[in-house]
Amino acid sequence: MIKNAIETYYKQIKPDMDYCKGTDFSDISEEIKKLFDNGRKPVRKTEVTDLTPFQKEFGTDVPAEIEKYINEYWHPCIYGYQNLPECIVLFSVLKKEEDTADDVVFYKNSLMDLSSKWSNIGDINKYIPIGWLNDSGGFVLYNVDTFEIYIEDVDSNKEGEIAKVPIADSLEDLILNLKIM
Repeated sequence: MIKNAIETYYKQIKPDMDYCKGTDFSDISEEIKKLFDNGRKPVRKTEVTDLTPFQKEFGTDVPAEIEKYINEYWHPCIYGYQNLPECIVLFSVLKKEEDTADDVVFYKNSLMDLSSKWSNIGDINKYIPIGWLNDSGGFVLYNVDTFEIYIEDVDSNKEGEIAKVPIADSLEDLILNLKIM
């Protein structure tokens, strides 16, 4: 379950780690910020984020695993390494002070922003972006048919080309196997 994967991921973060170094949390909701002040742990969401704008914009539903990722917790980006030379970064789920839970999918580098960019170069009905590769900016992609996680093949000469081999069997598997360094 995504809930358990997120909890397990955040247990890796030790008090002395400079997790999310350089991230500006100044415009995050005070309610959420207070809870993060106790160690940047995920905070259970009590509000459900409406994902129908995604369906209206792209003509496809948000897969259940991504929906749970968005609706289980408020959390900063999840990032780490998994058998790749680049750091994988999954989008954060944090709302700004004056916003609602529904607004989080519209932020820069969130579900709608990444999906809009991806739909210009790739098939949004087959792959939904859930993050990016930190150095190259290539997409981290959720295969809607197999639930496997792929990356954009940034070494290819063709933009939007997908790597031949998945990096994880599911979003849950990816989160459970990311290593923070």
